[in-house]
Amino acid sequence: MINTDFIPLDYDYFDFEGRNYAKIIGRNSEGKRICMIDSCPIYLWAILKNGLKREKINRLTEKIEKIKLDTKGRKTRVEAVELHDKNFMGRKVQALKIFATNYKDLHDIADHLGVPEIENRRGYDLGFVTHYIIEKKINPLCWYEISGELLNNSLEFGGIDMGLDVDLCIKVKDAKKIPDKKFKPKTLAYDIETDSLKIGQSEILMISLVSEDFKKVITWKKTKKGKPDYVEYVKDEADMLEKFVEYVREISPDFLIGYFSDGFDLPYIKARA
Repeated sequence: MINTDFIPLDYDYFDFEGRNYAKIIGRNSEGKRICMIDSCPIYLWAILKNGLKREKINRLTEKIEKIKLDTKGRKTRVEAVELHDKNFMGRKVQALKIFATNYKDLHDIADHLGVPEIENRRGYDLGFVTHYIIEKKINPLCWYEISGELLNNSLEFGGIDMGLDVDLCIKVKDAKKIPDKKFKPKTLAYDIETDSLKIGQSEILMISLVSEDFKKVITWKKTKKGKPDYVEYVKDEADMLEKFVEYVREISPDFLIGYFSDGFDLPYIKARA
């Protein structure tokens, strides 16, 4: 068992043996990069029509519990059904909470609920990450104390920890929010200069990086004028890209930012790498 503080920065998910798992990347207060793996119940809601007798609700529940699907290469089924009193659109209603194997099949399960006893279906169109955050209340940019099993060259989840560029990969057992602990993100801004606006068409001439206590311009285009200390000359474009990656890894920012960088700079770097 391992315990550490943890701040979630980026959320993703993966499937393993037909089930969904959250893969959350963040770090602890010591700067160690951490991947937190977790799961949560998958369900949708069926809002019942007013005035249904309990006997009719029981028959409907039994019918829903028998739903099984074999679609998109996955076998999934309704795993459980619970009856709840809820508030819906300002009125009190009874609703069935319908648990499933995989969130990707909630749409198909909802399609099987077109019966007179059900007036509305809700929650089947949420993405898994949104569903996870709502269900587990693990919110981004908030500190948590987490504990769980350290995955180190483990075959669990198909050996996912061996392919992650992190210091620790933890299968979480418990997570508690740390109140009043502030988060100051480490950011690294970057920008590239090229002589073409078409992605990857010509060489990148220079890359600049700026952080709180770091400033660097990397280029392979030398000039006859004297250069400032923050300018670093390299042999060619390939060396410049390698040096860029080296600095990003060394600084290890929480956020890599720029002006329209996701739309131009990063795709351009990928095309030239």
